[in-house]
Amino acid sequence: MTIRQMSNFYSGVYNFYKTMYSGGQITRQTASGTAKNNISNNPLNTIDPSYSAKKNNFDDAMTNLKNSAAKVKNLDFSEENSVETVKNFLNDYNDAINFFSENSSVSSRVGRMAKNFSDTTYFAKNYSEIGIEVAKNGTMTLDEEKFTNLLESDSKKVSRSLKNLTSRAESKVNLANLQKNFLFPTATKIFGLYGKNNLINSYGNFGSLINFIF
Repeated sequence: MTIRQMSNFYSGVYNFYKTMYSGGQITRQTASGTAKNNISNNPLNTIDPSYSAKKNNFDDAMTNLKNSAAKVKNLDFSEENSVETVKNFLNDYNDAINFFSENSSVSSRVGRMAKNFSDTTYFAKNYSEIGIEVAKNGTMTLDEEKFTNLLESDSKKVSRSLKNLTSRAESKVNLANLQKNFLFPTATKIFGLYGKNNLINSYGNFGSLINFIF
């Protein structure tokens, strides 16, 4: 969020809450029981203008990584396509790292997720033994010659290391998916502004928004 966007956002929040406090936009029940409000048009509907695009990119990155990890886990390492299957998995993992890293400034949650995915650096030595080189940012590349030679001499070691890596990848994907709606949430979702009964909780959640952003 840029400084101008943040300024406009907080200005909108202030005006919206001031109106709510005066009773102008609090949800009311009509005689027929139908709720009427203007919350859908308030400035809290978004924090980041590219929210939808980011969420779609998130879905693609997580789905691709989950699928390619499953293929490696079920791989028969005697197959000729072993190298390509592993390379595709590493590319998808790198895409996930890059996605979170590029968006880490959006929120503290995304920043923590970026660190979580890039922790491959802690296991760089182990992965290097089977031909997977880890860069400082956690992204990985495959030394095909080293990988192929070890695959021929000790396929069990390759299999163990890759199953460890893919299992960790799947756990990270599951964790990310659990937080999906909070990584790039609309402000409305954080505040919980869905009606009169949530007004008090909405004020209480203002601190949550501050913590989320910073």
